[in-house]
Amino acid sequence: MAESEHAIIKDPMCNIDIIHHKEKDMYFWKINDLKIILASDKLSQRTLFGYILITFLLYQIVVESMLVWPAEQEESGDIYVAILNIMIVGFGIYFCYLSNGKGNGKYFAERFFSLSFVVSIRLIVFTLPLAFMVFAGAGAYLGYQYGADADISSLYTAIDYFFMGWMIFFYWRTGSHINSIADKPLLQ
Repeated sequence: MAESEHAIIKDPMCNIDIIHHKEKDMYFWKINDLKIILASDKLSQRTLFGYILITFLLYQIVVESMLVWPAEQEESGDIYVAILNIMIVGFGIYFCYLSNGKGNGKYFAERFFSLSFVVSIRLIVFTLPLAFMVFAGAGAYLGYQYGADADISSLYTAIDYFFMGWMIFFYWRTGSHINSIADKPLLQ
């Protein structure tokens, strides 16, 4: 690291010198440098957004990978559903970030995590029981109508699209709530 990228700060509590690094965009490996930035409360909203976005995308990629691979040849449409799910997560978090005022917004993580928690609880309470009844009813109908030979692949596809719609609605509602308390609302 070049000399101009850090400064030595005296820590009065411990009577030791701390090397204070100027903020880079993101740290991918040097956790001690990141901890210094976090301890000095110098992490920008833009950088925080980057950490949140990349973390959620990595989680979503892992989840989708476990659902798709190893894929059977006839289930090749699953890869498209996985890609769409990853894109929904990425664009959804970016929408929430824009709704908060981008890099000029404040408290993105606090707003995103707390509001998305309440939005998800509300959506689970109101939509998942209804969806379960509809899909269970449709499955029971197919089983009754066609017996053991019933092709339920269209039911699985409908469930995939339902959850895609659920995620889109989730990010839209979360972004709308974030925007309502942002310094410069985007959605008025």
